[in-house]
Amino acid sequence: MAGEIYYPLIHDMTWSHSRLQSFSDCPYRWYLRYIRQLPGEPMFFASYGSFIHGLLDRYYSGELSYDALLPAYLTGFRDAVQGRPPSHKVFSSYFLDGQRFFSTFRPLPYKTIQSEQRIACEIDGAPFICILDHIGQSENGLVITDHKSRKLSPRSRRAKPTKNDRLIDDYMLQLYRYAEPVRQAFGEYPAELALDCFRSGIVIRETFDKTVFRSVREQIKPQIEKIEQTERFGPNIEYFKCMYLCEMHGWCDYCRVNFMER
Repeated sequence: MAGEIYYPLIHDMTWSHSRLQSFSDCPYRWYLRYIRQLPGEPMFFASYGSFIHGLLDRYYSGELSYDALLPAYLTGFRDAVQGRPPSHKVFSSYFLDGQRFFSTFRPLPYKTIQSEQRIACEIDGAPFICILDHIGQSENGLVITDHKSRKLSPRSRRAKPTKNDRLIDDYMLQLYRYAEPVRQAFGEYPAELALDCFRSGIVIRETFDKTVFRSVREQIKPQIEKIEQTERFGPNIEYFKCMYLCEMHGWCDYCRVNFMER
């Protein structure tokens, strides 16, 4: 899988946070998905997240009323959430967390401008696309929010970051990558970034940090160039991620040899 063979295809791609992040997670998964373009297998966590995202989009866009959210969740769950969970306990926990969220639902604390807005732009000459879960207006300016199924707590503010703090950093990376498309579409950078952690029932809001943004922004082009120059799309093998998060594991020789044929 020499890099020069795929360079023209990669060079002509439209980029996104998920496309960049997928390569960081596992280059071989990226190869199967974006070079060979194989169909992915439905995965429990991904389909659960997509289901909740869809319901929230329908609410914020005015299609679903407040009172219709919980019935839509309960009646739609079975058909919408597909794939094998790690255990019955996990399945039950996710179902009950969603039920609890919509039973006591509190809308985001700012005015909705757009839900699931698709923005296409260029970053350093590379086509880039993002889909904003929610863009709102607060007294401070624009707020971009990402809905997250991961249970998170507010930052610890400790000198040494906790695991939860590092997870927040990982998720905020996506919103910082979206800040340039927001500026190109709305004429200004967001004032705040937010994670709507619906299974925790909290919204983590942080002030937009221009220093962090510049660091993230400056890395996008080198990250694309690294992928273009890759000569071997090797795997990152980890049981849980391979079996329950990677939609390509059914096509993956590494996953089959390490986890499926034992």
